[in-house]
Amino acid sequence: MGLLDDAKEAEPKLPKPPEIKKIEPPRKELPRADGGYGTGGRDLDDEIPF
Repeated sequence: MGLLDDAKEAEPKLPKPPEIKKIEPPRKELPRADGGYGTGGRDLDDEIPF
């Protein structure tokens, strides 16, 4: 069983992977142009004509 022991010792030492950045959860509402979050008063420009 010496082969298994040799193979285990021969495994390369991999460098530690870079830290994974946490992805922000999606926002329910996009920020408005003025930087605030609006809850009312939609402009007609926001509507999609069909």
